[in-house]
Amino acid sequence: MAAVLISYRVGLPTKFESRSHTVGLATATALIDTPSSQVVDLGGETGNDPSSLASRASLLASLMTTSPLREEIAKQAGISPTTLIASSIDPAGGAAAAAAAPAVSGAVVTAKDPRANILKVSIPNIQSSQVPIIVVNTQAPDAAGAAKLANEAIVVLKAHVTALAASQQVPGARRIVVTQLGPAQAESARRGPSPLISAIIFVFVFLIGCAVILTVLWLRGAWETAAEDEQMPAELAEVEWLPVNNGEPAPIQEAPARKGRASEVRRRTSSATRGGDGARDWMSAP
Repeated sequence: MAAVLISYRVGLPTKFESRSHTVGLATATALIDTPSSQVVDLGGETGNDPSSLASRASLLASLMTTSPLREEIAKQAGISPTTLIASSIDPAGGAAAAAAAPAVSGAVVTAKDPRANILKVSIPNIQSSQVPIIVVNTQAPDAAGAAKLANEAIVVLKAHVTALAASQQVPGARRIVVTQLGPAQAESARRGPSPLISAIIFVFVFLIGCAVILTVLWLRGAWETAAEDEQMPAELAEVEWLPVNNGEPAPIQEAPARKGRASEVRRRTSSATRGGDGARDWMSAP
């Protein structure tokens, strides 16, 4: 039963749903740069240096997980916004912040739900300094869906930055350029309890159950034996012993028959009375 509850969700009416399921994972990256690339040109104007671009990349990463970009990403990826869980990771917080990053979404599913689509956006750190790169990690019910979600997230970001720069009439030389570094890389992964763990738990619980049953049976037998040992002197006291006449056994009056060792006492008593003088020796034995 324990193994079943760990491996399956049990509902009413009788319904078994596996807790283990396969999901798709994907990763895509985008470079935040300027028309005059700062990757190869180190003599740019103030505000276009890599450290400044890294700060803008962090700002864009946060925008990707909030409205209206979040809803637009869901639309372009062909999924419902209610199944999209989006969060941005603070690069200064390290691994602990990444694990505890709050979800910013209107999703009605949890991250453990097989239907969930998860979007996590972060800025990598290299030797304690940020780089102007946005890393998009996604999860979807399958690998193709995860790859599409990651790719569309960057496409939507590029369109948003371009539209915003045009609406504010930012000169082309001062605009931010978002460049995706190759298509998203996707793979499948398994979530939930492993079948091996369920099998180990089943064997462990089975052995524990067998040990408990054997212990109960042994204790019951020990109690019954102790009770019969306490009852035996009372049986001997209730037997009326009569003398033997001329080697012939005399009639004796026995107590009502009882179970257990009392029956053995009566059997030995009858054998002793039929044995003549040997009965006296048997009776005188301690």
